[in-house]
Amino acid sequence: MGVTWLRIALHACALTVLTAVPDGEAASAPVCAYLGATENFNEIAYCVSSVLPSSGSNTYGPENLFDGSAATAWCEGARGSGAGQTISLRIDNGGPFRRIFIENGYQKNRDIFERNARPRTIEVTTDTGLKFRHVLEDSDGENMFDLPEPGEYRAVDIRVLDVYPGSRYEDMCISTLLVDFDYEKYLEYEGKAGQQDDEDVEQNDTPRIPAEPVPQAEPLPDLPKL
Repeated sequence: MGVTWLRIALHACALTVLTAVPDGEAASAPVCAYLGATENFNEIAYCVSSVLPSSGSNTYGPENLFDGSAATAWCEGARGSGAGQTISLRIDNGGPFRRIFIENGYQKNRDIFERNARPRTIEVTTDTGLKFRHVLEDSDGENMFDLPEPGEYRAVDIRVLDVYPGSRYEDMCISTLLVDFDYEKYLEYEGKAGQQDDEDVEQNDTPRIPAEPVPQAEPLPDLPKL
């Protein structure tokens, strides 16, 4: 499953930012942005532990995590490597899911990707009590990871435990982070399609009773000539 449909849907969603970050100031308190309603949920609040100050026209708030563009990114603004920074998702009336899509690092271009730090090991906690660790790939492009089981989660907290260091900057960035609700729909569809195929096979595998052979008619003698 790709993420093209996610990017198309996001352009139609409402977006509001709860806390603005003044130019030149790092936000050390949680900063939140909101992804508006789709057919899969009423709203998702994205709250991050810190934000890097804006630089010219470039901003680094949590809204960049769901704006549908790999050329923007959330970048943390705390001192140090970025280890210990968090992203918290609060999902209002969402459907079941297990898969989370991520574009790790600042993917505006390859040079910027390598200059900035990227999360390596993350710890994921949900409101249902699930808790696990996952090592993200150090690669640009589309990636994803799965929760241990599907569920209608209302809260997902992601804590960065360590990072892939940047070649120039300590700032840790993530370009995109999205919940893939449609993956469950896809699996359900595939399961139903597979069950239907199995039923067809069972019906087709019923042995046929061979038909009785049709007896060949015996040839009649020629009629006498008159």
